[in-house]
Amino acid sequence: MLPVFFLPGVFFLGLAHCGPGAAPPVASGGVLDLRGWDFARDGSVPLDGEWFFLRDRLAAPAEPWSAAALMELPGGWNGYTGDGGPPFGGQGFATYRLSVLLSDPPPQLLLSLPTVHSAFRFYANGVVVGENGRVGTSKSETRPQYLPMIASVERPGTRLELVYQIANFHHRKGGTWTNVYLGDEHLRRDRENELRLNFFVLGAFCVMGLYHLGLFLYRGRDLSPLFFGIST
Repeated sequence: MLPVFFLPGVFFLGLAHCGPGAAPPVASGGVLDLRGWDFARDGSVPLDGEWFFLRDRLAAPAEPWSAAALMELPGGWNGYTGDGGPPFGGQGFATYRLSVLLSDPPPQLLLSLPTVHSAFRFYANGVVVGENGRVGTSKSETRPQYLPMIASVERPGTRLELVYQIANFHHRKGGTWTNVYLGDEHLRRDRENELRLNFFVLGAFCVMGLYHLGLFLYRGRDLSPLFFGIST
């Protein structure tokens, strides 16, 4: 059980991380309309919904996408048949694309890029803004990496074209299960608050473990504090 003196900190850190905001729009048909969204007022927005999807291709941003199917993100591609092909296995490579419509964008936007299985390259308006590992079309060409990051998009314009290349040859599941977020400078602050909360909870568990190990040293006949302290 979490010590009582930790509860106020967890409560207030949770409030800082989950601030108020309008209900975010969802992408449809490969387009996310954010022309009514105010990042300063409404906060960051998850880029959820229907992205264009091309399996077995690492498509460049300038390539045509007329034959692309749609896939819901976040979500893995295991078993995907939405393009009429056979079920997609966990290992392979694919490209996603999303057009984001903006009315009055700030001079800089930020993207919170999550970890994937197992490498990705992310383009914004034709420019690589984030990369994790090395994306390839075979296991020998692909290098996995686990590293979430915040990417910067300079002068996004009123139509932001996002291309997301993912390759996986090292994990049984392919694709991405975590939201990509778009926002202003507050996105970095939210990320820092999330890290603070994670470290706070980790510290709380460490204190609990040390406390119960101390109880075992004080009352050596009772083994339950020892087991609990080791498990935490």
